[in-house]
Amino acid sequence: MTFETALFTDVDRHEAVDGVDGFNFQSASFGLDGVDMRNIREVMLHQTSNRWPLDRDEVEHPTTSAYARIEGRHYLSRGVSTGKTHNGRRGNQLTQAIVTHNTGDIVPYRPAQLHSTPAWRLEKAAGKVCDQWFAPIEVHPSFESEALLEWAREDPWALQVLPKYVSMLEQAREPTARKVVVIHDDLDTVLRWFALGSLLLDVDAALDLEYRAFVTDAFQNRAQLVGVHPDLQNGPLVGAHTLDLLARTISDIEVTPSARLVSEWVRRLDAFDALEVIGLARRWMPVLGTEDGAAGAVLVTGEQRPEIKGREEWVLAVRVIEGLARGGLEDDLKLYLDELAVAVGAYGLRGGDDFARAARAIRFAARSGIDGLVSAVLYPTLRCLANDPESTLRWTEELNPDGAWQWPESLDESVVGAALSRIIAHADERALPSLFVLAKPLRRNLIAAEVSPALKRARVHALESPSYVAALENGLAGDQLLDWIRGALADNLETAHAGSRTQARLEAGEWDFLGEARETKLTAGIERLSPWLAAAKVGRQPIDERASTISEMVVRPGISTWEVALVGASLPRDAELFVSWITTIGVADTLRAKLQPLLNVAVAQDPEKAKSKEVAAWISIVAALLKSDPTDALYARSADRLDDLDRKIPTSIDQFKGIVDQMAGFFGKKKKE
Repeated sequence: MTFETALFTDVDRHEAVDGVDGFNFQSASFGLDGVDMRNIREVMLHQTSNRWPLDRDEVEHPTTSAYARIEGRHYLSRGVSTGKTHNGRRGNQLTQAIVTHNTGDIVPYRPAQLHSTPAWRLEKAAGKVCDQWFAPIEVHPSFESEALLEWAREDPWALQVLPKYVSMLEQAREPTARKVVVIHDDLDTVLRWFALGSLLLDVDAALDLEYRAFVTDAFQNRAQLVGVHPDLQNGPLVGAHTLDLLARTISDIEVTPSARLVSEWVRRLDAFDALEVIGLARRWMPVLGTEDGAAGAVLVTGEQRPEIKGREEWVLAVRVIEGLARGGLEDDLKLYLDELAVAVGAYGLRGGDDFARAARAIRFAARSGIDGLVSAVLYPTLRCLANDPESTLRWTEELNPDGAWQWPESLDESVVGAALSRIIAHADERALPSLFVLAKPLRRNLIAAEVSPALKRARVHALESPSYVAALENGLAGDQLLDWIRGALADNLETAHAGSRTQARLEAGEWDFLGEARETKLTAGIERLSPWLAAAKVGRQPIDERASTISEMVVRPGISTWEVALVGASLPRDAELFVSWITTIGVADTLRAKLQPLLNVAVAQDPEKAKSKEVAAWISIVAALLKSDPTDALYARSADRLDDLDRKIPTSIDQFKGIVDQMAGFFGKKKKE
């Protein structure tokens, strides 16, 4: 990759790139565009201070360096005062600028390190077209990254102020942050501190950190980090964070945890190792947090390994896996897979919290698509889970919270299937539905001898819980389990007494979902249970609407389901409903047994006390019963007795005459007295 280059100074029209005299571009590489020229003019040019004494030669004015990231482009410049312009005015200057659109042309260096390259030529070019620079750019040996850290380690004062200085730079990105001012009379020394500080930040922060040295006014420019020459300083730097390299003082500031950590690594580790762990920690801190980012970097690099073992190390490793996968840092996961796998595999998980955390790590590892990462966490987890059945439900709920889990193709299905079989064999019934969902894609690799007893346990438990049955539907052998449960429910309902828990759930509609098959064919279980579900539907209707509901149903209640369908109905009040049931559905022996005592009472009534409407209701019921079985002599006799009873019931006129006769007899008796 390349850097576009340009030279800007006072030119006549023959020298200018665009033929315009005055301050203009004297030379530019072919790839430099109008946007680059505008940004260089507005931000990157050398500035001569108006406070420079008139009696001093302008060429003695301090040289400058600047860096800015503008709209994704990286600009660097160096500038120098050159005396008078063509027309004899003070303030001439020459600025050489370079620009790249690619951060890879700079990294692993930081911008300030590139200011040390011998490629800078602060003089006019031979023509209007100058050469591009090719990456990587050669930097001065004293500006190499390891050399900068060694240089700092050799100065006790530098190590002492480093935590505060790094804290200042960290805060410089904030919108209301104070400027960071470095004071010295040597530009290379200032740039060395710029480079050192930016090496201890994460790459994005370092590339966003705009700087300029030396400035004509510390506060009248856009850079967050500025270098001030004592000869150009304009009064006290109130409101800024200052690092005075000449007076060896630094502003007071609260040291951040991350700044303290990286400064300690600079002090304790050799330069190469410190750069490795700092670079990794800084990359991880934004997604893992300061503490985990630092500890994770130390864990995988092996530098100054923390005194954590067992569960603490395991917790850290799974948090790193989850956080890096969540943050999209797949390259780091690939690079440090072996180290993370060792940390994860060395601990035996115990308790729901451990397994829930492991499940999250597995889930995020699967999203990364990195071969070997899922198995590194999954295999040890499965091994431990077989010995901790109480934690199985927590693990499955966290692994597959939305039901969308898919086993990565990179896994050995025979290993996972065998491990899941052992887990299923010992799992609590509550965990079986979610386990069956996970096991279904691996059914060819399951161990039948361990899974079959669990399927039987699930069937038995399901009869007590409609929600449990629904959870089984999408899992291993879901269709077969549901159909067995339908048949078992039908068996239970055949023998259940009124008011039983099974019947109550049926009447409440809790089993309605079992009435539909996912296949096109009708299953045996549905054929047996559907009449009961139909009866429950009837029983939930208002009593005066049930007769019409029954007549309109495609799948009708079964003959033995009358207690469910006719719940709440009574005789003789609801005779119409009973007649509809008898003529449409039929009469079960249990219904006959229920009706007979009531019928016996009805036919034995005293005609003087019987109500014509109620007798008529019983007549309609007996007629329906006889229609269902014309040969039943008992019903035939009951019909005759009810007809006789109906004839003997006094009419309204008879009742009125009786009342009149009673009154006449009463008053006649009084008259005789």
